[in-house]
Amino acid sequence: MKKRASYVALLVAMAACTTTPQDAGDGSSAPISGRAIDGYLANAIVYVDTNQNGILDPWEPRAFTDTDGYFGYNSKVDGENYGENYCALPKSDSKYKHCLKLPPYADEALIQITKGYDTVTGEPFKGTLTSWATRTDAMELPGSNSASPITSLLAYMTPAYRLEYAAVEGLTGAEMAGDILVNLGEIGEPLIEQSRRYRINLAMQIQKTAEIINPYLNSLYKDSDGQKDLFGNNKNYPQDPNPYWMKSLAKTLMGNAVPSSVSSIHSDPAKLWTQIIAARDLINADTVPDGIAADTTLTSGSRQNIADRLSEFALFVDTLMSAATNSTDKDTAGLLSDERDIGARMRAIEVVTSLLRDPSKANLPNMDPAAQRAIDLALGTGSATPSDAVDYLFGLSSPKADIFRLVEDFQTNGMAVAASASDFVNRQTMDQQVGGVLGTDEVNLNLTSNKDSTNTADLVFNPDGTLTAAIGYTDPNNSGNNLSADTPLPGTWEKINDYTILANVNVGGEVRPMIVRTDSNGTGYVFDFGGDIAEWTPH
Repeated sequence: MKKRASYVALLVAMAACTTTPQDAGDGSSAPISGRAIDGYLANAIVYVDTNQNGILDPWEPRAFTDTDGYFGYNSKVDGENYGENYCALPKSDSKYKHCLKLPPYADEALIQITKGYDTVTGEPFKGTLTSWATRTDAMELPGSNSASPITSLLAYMTPAYRLEYAAVEGLTGAEMAGDILVNLGEIGEPLIEQSRRYRINLAMQIQKTAEIINPYLNSLYKDSDGQKDLFGNNKNYPQDPNPYWMKSLAKTLMGNAVPSSVSSIHSDPAKLWTQIIAARDLINADTVPDGIAADTTLTSGSRQNIADRLSEFALFVDTLMSAATNSTDKDTAGLLSDERDIGARMRAIEVVTSLLRDPSKANLPNMDPAAQRAIDLALGTGSATPSDAVDYLFGLSSPKADIFRLVEDFQTNGMAVAASASDFVNRQTMDQQVGGVLGTDEVNLNLTSNKDSTNTADLVFNPDGTLTAAIGYTDPNNSGNNLSADTPLPGTWEKINDYTILANVNVGGEVRPMIVRTDSNGTGYVFDFGGDIAEWTPH
């Protein structure tokens, strides 16, 4: 059985790189293996960003991650079988969509990962992950090169600084470049649980702070026709401002006379505001077509508000991830297993992140009341008690946890949300709710959007993993995404857990991801096709 490539070797190789993605390669395409990790991102788009512009250009190689977050090679051990090499499959195989190759003209390249669904939280991923692959690394199948919030920051640091920064954070090369969710030692020995929690803590602070500030940065720009939200909706803009935030953060850390940690910025609102301006300036320096900065409409007071909220959020993440697991009568071993406890805390962080993504919420003079209640329930502080925190996190540790519904509850009821709101006892599995066995029976699901009754989806899930989708859909952000229910579309589907189906639908030769999952009310569904996740009802 071949061992994984050393992550320390990866960092050292990254530090030694002096070429650029445009350098000539050896004349052959090299398979790239890796894993997308926020939680593990299923059905995410991963591509080789050959010109480093943060945009998926038509000529750039791309693939989809599998249900475990892998691309190129799924290195999970199954009995005597050591993983699956997707790039060794024939192109006609449906799993070939997980194969990614470094193009012949590149010896190394930036790898960007967008969209997809977080298998820990069950929510769409709202940022961009970045990693760096060299031709040598790419050929090391089944060596898995992880892409995480930490590698997203490392990718924009100079080669000489990457290892210095790892030392500042008190982490080894393996911990910085590896899978943040598992205990993986450099020579096979397990790392202590405390180290894993610290890595997740650092990753969540880096990524979730970026996800909160991304909509604010996006709101600063409009095109010549007055259209806003250009990131993700205009082909001349990246999917989101995430790469600019990471670049600016890396530049700031490297600019300090003495190497410093991310927390040194997150703990200081003044430094955070300077960071926001630095990210905006990087966007401006790129001279994005038709981009018009609108920052001058904000007062200095509102600027400070945004920085204050980000700093409070970072402190919440640090406090929650650092807190000791509570022993409780709910489980004789404490708050369930380490895995489910970490999952509960990551879901609690996702709830607060979702509540603060609206730029107006980050601009409040005080923390948004709904977000404050979610913070208090997770920590057992303020208006909540320690026993409330135990109940709240216990509910979030269940695979039935429905973050979409919980966020809606906080948005509707604010400070009145009780700890029991995280208990989704009525949620049914997909098989229970559709009245059939997916993968064995042909299952028909006919849905209508609760927001817009003209949006419909008639879906047929075949036992062989193929799908037929008749979708009538009007995209409020991009008319080019509109679809007619009169034209059935082919696709493929797979379950990522008992409650969620991921699908890829072929729209005029373009593969678009889709998600369908059961709602916690026991009758409806949550449907996402185009980035507007919402409740849909059977018709």
